[in-house]
Amino acid sequence: RLWCQMGTCRLGSFPSTSAADEDGELWDCDDLYVADASTLPTASGANPMLTTLAIAHMIANRIALRLQYEDDRIDPVDEDDMFHAIQLAARRDDRRERANSLVECLLNLIFSRGSAYFI
Repeated sequence: RLWCQMGTCRLGSFPSTSAADEDGELWDCDDLYVADASTLPTASGANPMLTTLAIAHMIANRIALRLQYEDDRIDPVDEDDMFHAIQLAARRDDRRERANSLVECLLNLIFSRGSAYFI
């Protein structure tokens, strides 16, 4: 059986169907990004070099833009960059909030009956 690294760390909108979000950040670990052929949904039928380079370039640009926004280093005159950076930061904040609420929900479920359940 042939094993290929493509498709082992898919990008997606939901943690149940992907390992990383649309920006390449792993769902289970903040500030850990994946930007290689493993982000492809499955192995391609041809050489994936250009596609892999395009994905890595996209993810690197998104990281740089978000960091510039967080450091207040984006030129306010460039409305497209500002709008996109706000979207990236909001999506990341929303993802973190959902993750925190999921952890809180699980902790409440575990400790809600007066005795702790150990997993």
